[in-house]
Amino acid sequence: MRLIAVALILLLSACQTQPTKVSSNQERKFEGDALTQPIKIVPETIVLDARPAFDFSTAHIPRSINLNWSDFTEPEPAQRGIMQADLFGAARRLARLGISPESHVVVVGNGIYGNGEEGRVAWMLVYMGLNKVQFASLEALKPRVTNVIDTSSIKAVPMWKPEVRASLNVTRDEVIFAINERGVEKPISFKGGPAL
Repeated sequence: MRLIAVALILLLSACQTQPTKVSSNQERKFEGDALTQPIKIVPETIVLDARPAFDFSTAHIPRSINLNWSDFTEPEPAQRGIMQADLFGAARRLARLGISPESHVVVVGNGIYGNGEEGRVAWMLVYMGLNKVQFASLEALKPRVTNVIDTSSIKAVPMWKPEVRASLNVTRDEVIFAINERGVEKPISFKGGPAL
């Protein structure tokens, strides 16, 4: 009888499901809704091309500026990929390219065929305080491409102070969650679960 009771307890405990793990990320808010609006390129729009220089020289949107994400990261190999600590230096460089916090910026890249460079550049701009930033794949804007490089449209703007949005930094738990949920292979929402 004891053997049957022990077997029954083992059988019932084996059928138990694991507790559900709940994870949530902090709410991130953007002023305005530029990210969700259709992309419009007007004469005042600054188009940044985050693709490699060779790809840019082959075909790009007229009046666009080639901007490499790695130019705004720490130079030491141990810190590769980390945004530079000197945000005033980054803002000075952006101001020389005609970019201010009030600028409407569209960042283009290789989309799903790239490494997310356009998203990194767009994140950097929003992190530094720009409100009107959008990004897209160059494929979406393909009818507009050229191979003529025009630097005459670059007009510097006055130096500006970055207004850092620290809420755009992710936590260690958010990174681990994205890794565990295979966030590179499928979209992960800011709320901590798979995107619908």
